[in-house]
Amino acid sequence: QSTELVIAAFAAGTGDIDKTMDTIEKEVRVALEAAPTLSGKSKDLYFVASEKESDEAAEQPTWVNRMRFRVEYEVREGIPDVALA
Repeated sequence: QSTELVIAAFAAGTGDIDKTMDTIEKEVRVALEAAPTLSGKSKDLYFVASEKESDEAAEQPTWVNRMRFRVEYEVREGIPDVALA
């Protein structure tokens, strides 16, 4: 089975927001890829995509980067809420 993990990172300010968002994405990806089984809760984890969007209504430039990962896991038959490593 698989599910999607979405991590949303936010940054605000007038500096180099794109560079800040790239740095945040890199840190998140490095951290997750260092433990792709999520402490034994999944079989594997794969980066799918990232989407950056600005919030036009914000008082100062604000961006969100939604990073999507596919998480593969197994469950015991009849017990779908218990993941097997």
